[in-house]
Amino acid sequence: MDCHYEIPAFELSKKHHAQILMSALTFSGNAHLTSASYTFSSNVSKAEKDGDCLAHDVTEGKIEVSVEFLQTGANPPTITAGTGWVITSPLACSNPDADWPTWSATLTKYLAKAAESSQT
Repeated sequence: MDCHYEIPAFELSKKHHAQILMSALTFSGNAHLTSASYTFSSNVSKAEKDGDCLAHDVTEGKIEVSVEFLQTGANPPTITAGTGWVITSPLACSNPDADWPTWSATLTKYLAKAAESSQT
C-alpha cells in the first residue's frame, strides 16, 4: 500500500528573485513580490496495540506558501488564490507608515492522497 501525497509539478527558473510556483496565486497593484517560501508537510498516524505499531498512514498533506510584497505606489497589492488554493492568512501590512509598506499573506493547498498502487 502506498501512503503518500503527490506534489503538483512545478518549474523553478534560474531567476534570482522570488517566484510564484504551482499557480498558487496571482497579484495586482503597485507591488513587487519580494519573498515566497513554500512548506510541504503531512502528519503520520499510527494504530498501536500494547506499544506495537499495527498500521500507519499519512494524513493532512498540504503545501503552504508565505508571500511578501513591497508596495511601490498608491495601490496596495491584492491577491487571488489559484485553483485549489485557499488564503489562510489574508494580506496584512506590517509597516503602513513607511514609504514602501510591506504586505504578507499565507495560502494553503490541501493535497489529495495518491491512489493506491499494487506492488509486485
